[in-house]
Amino acid sequence: MCDACATLPPSARGLTVLVALTIACSANVEVAKAEQAFNLWRYEARYRTVGHCLDSVLASSAVVITEQESASIHHCTHRSVVRWDLLRVDLDEAVSTLEALGRAPVLLVEDWEGPNLRGRFPTSRLANLDWQPRTDIGSDTRVQLFDPGDRGQSRDVITDWFVSPDASAR
Repeated sequence: MCDACATLPPSARGLTVLVALTIACSANVEVAKAEQAFNLWRYEARYRTVGHCLDSVLASSAVVITEQESASIHHCTHRSVVRWDLLRVDLDEAVSTLEALGRAPVLLVEDWEGPNLRGRFPTSRLANLDWQPRTDIGSDTRVQLFDPGDRGQSRDVITDWFVSPDASAR
């Protein structure tokens, strides 16, 4: 037993330990809230939400060019994935090659990845992502799907917002 507790009357020792534990637990809960520990499920749910959304809208010939979402997209959609951060050729060349092979390349980019994509491919016309995305998913981190075939088109492209189906259950 600690020396400080030894100076207390025996009847107050249990209550003192209980109060100290309550204070320590309350402080830890406040730290966890500040660090967003209780919102992590919602933030990370974007991988599953995006994967299931794309599984329902992508053609079987689609190839998803992405970075952060690569593993979850492959897992949820069983479509081919190309990591743009690992490409050894220019992005435009990779897209042209995939199209020549009869594949349907699409770009999937989280909002924070846009500057990295443009920095990695500074001469690419596609890396600018200067056209309307097909989908816009999420709130804290937005994930957008761009079809290079839409670039330069004057037609309207429907942009859908998706919310994780689990969000309403929590």
